[in-house]
Amino acid sequence: MFGYSLLVGLIKGYISTMVKLRALKDTKKFKGKKKVSNALEKKAKGLKLNQIDRKRIVKLEEKKQFKEQLKKNVKAELEKFQAASNGNEDDAQDSLCSESSFGSQPGKINPKKRVSFSGNMERVKVFDKNIKDLDIKPSSASPGKGILRAKLKREKKLAVEKKVRSGSENKAKNGDIENLDAYSLDAAPSAKKKIKIQVTKKVKEQLLNMPRKERKAFLKELKAKKNPISERAMECKLLWEKIRSSKTSKIEKDDCVSKLVGLVKGYASKLIYPHDTCRVIECLLALRRPGITTLLFDELTPEIVRMTKSVYARFFVQRMLKYGTKQQRDIIIGAFRNHAISLIRIVHAAEVSFVDELKYSNLYIYIFVLETAYNEYANAQQRFDIISEFYGREFVIFRADRPRTLDEIISEEPAKKKLIVQHIEELIFTIIEKYIFKLMVKNFKDLSVKAAMEHYGHRVLQAIFDTVDDTVLVNKYIVTELGNEIRKLILDPWGEKVIHYLVHPRDGRGMEKSEIIMLQEGDSNPFSKKEKKDRYSELYKGISEALYLFVAANMEELIFEHNKPKLVAGCLETTSQYDLFDRRVPSDLRRQCNQAIVDIAKQEFIPMDSERFHLIEHPAGSFVLLGALRCDKNLPENEQLSVMLVQELTSEQIGSWIACNKRIMESINVKRVKQYTFKGALLLIDEMKKE
Repeated sequence: MFGYSLLVGLIKGYISTMVKLRALKDTKKFKGKKKVSNALEKKAKGLKLNQIDRKRIVKLEEKKQFKEQLKKNVKAELEKFQAASNGNEDDAQDSLCSESSFGSQPGKINPKKRVSFSGNMERVKVFDKNIKDLDIKPSSASPGKGILRAKLKREKKLAVEKKVRSGSENKAKNGDIENLDAYSLDAAPSAKKKIKIQVTKKVKEQLLNMPRKERKAFLKELKAKKNPISERAMECKLLWEKIRSSKTSKIEKDDCVSKLVGLVKGYASKLIYPHDTCRVIECLLALRRPGITTLLFDELTPEIVRMTKSVYARFFVQRMLKYGTKQQRDIIIGAFRNHAISLIRIVHAAEVSFVDELKYSNLYIYIFVLETAYNEYANAQQRFDIISEFYGREFVIFRADRPRTLDEIISEEPAKKKLIVQHIEELIFTIIEKYIFKLMVKNFKDLSVKAAMEHYGHRVLQAIFDTVDDTVLVNKYIVTELGNEIRKLILDPWGEKVIHYLVHPRDGRGMEKSEIIMLQEGDSNPFSKKEKKDRYSELYKGISEALYLFVAANMEELIFEHNKPKLVAGCLETTSQYDLFDRRVPSDLRRQCNQAIVDIAKQEFIPMDSERFHLIEHPAGSFVLLGALRCDKNLPENEQLSVMLVQELTSEQIGSWIACNKRIMESINVKRVKQYTFKGALLLIDEMKKE
């Protein structure tokens, strides 16, 4: 009898699952004219599939596999029950005959029963009602789930289908078949998540012993204690819905407004902060009724600073700044006095320009309100009161009678300059956290080339190269982009300085002495963990390939047309005692540059050519040539320019250079010096031999 009931339950579960699958299938309708019944037929006919069709095909194939697996499992279970019923036919017949004619019919199965434990039993025993000596003992099993415990989240249908499909075909166990009905029910959409109210163990025991109605009333009272204005807030929201509805008549709307004002009065300071009731206050402000606006402003005046820091209440301050009277604006700006730094000094702070990156940061809220008040509504005295707080605590305590600029303050009291700079520096380090520095570097993406070509922007990039330890980040967002636009930078005077700094950092040939001194002040920075030479070397590797490939391909243009001999010679220099890191030009890239110089030197030499001087005679060309030859003593033979010149130029070409008077006088003077024997001449000869 028990097996028969289970079989009927399985069949019903199978039927209900099929019905739900059919319902899901019927809900998916193709729009427009039907050429095929579904996406599978569309695929079979070789028609073009879009992204939606592919998703539908995947879902249809999953359903098909789920149906096949379901049929296979049900078939296996039916065969199992048939084999079991043949062995126990006599016992089952005796038990059926002991019942009345009505009892012999299968009873109605409770549809709420979702789980069967027969598959986990070792054996099934049929009890006769004539047995009276059953030994009944209390169960030793652990207690079940409490009624107040939250229900487990129901699995989605897709996860269930994957679970059934992932099982192998030879594992059609009882446990898998018994939960088919549960799977079909779990596929339904989950109910709306209820608010959880945490209670102590003692209160929980009391709730377990209460009837349902008393328990519901108790929980409602508990919620009211936690949020005393919950009922008032609900009434306000209901009235707000009527006011904002276009279907509400003017008379009814005015009546609702008067009721809403009565509910809000005295409780505005509590209703302004939650995300839902703050909309009620905004609705009353939007009515533009002076009496209501004044009432709300007077009640919320003590909360101005706190509202400015709130995600939702800040809108009230913004609206009052925009639509309020002059007196109300003065009250708001006056409330910011002595709180300007607290509005900026936030733990999760960031600069206003990083709003796109920090979508969930609150700093933009605080700065936006303060900045709007400062730029658009404050007068000169109010602006000075706000900005002077950043100069030091002294300017907050001793308020000045008249506004002064920072230059005027320093000129009148020079001793305060150091204290003001120190206070601003401490404030900046308090506001900006470590991740903000990374955001500053990341925000140079697509803007680094533009910054490098500006008078002050290129200094910012030089400071980043000189201080930021994360060279991987700098190479990714700045140096790589500079390498992609290397031509534009080299031909620009400010961009050339940036490229020269990557090759020769803090070099007096590429930047002013005052700038070098300013950068040297950061060498004592306690926060830097990476050595300078390592930082410069990694940045140099990031730009070297793009730089030397461009120089090799455009050597003649850079020397003769754009007059960039210092940059070319500086790129080909070897490491000297003045360099801050061991700079090594890649061997293959140096050979390419040397080959470009040799190709220019191969051109026919015409002394004092009117069209263009030869490399040996041109001022920029001879500068590059001599600078490259000077480095040969520190290079291996396969990288030396002199070796390549001798190998590729003929003796006639090299001999023709003697006709150039560019360096002939120096050669004559050197020969004359050798004839003298005084000490100065000997020292000069020794130095020339060293070179």
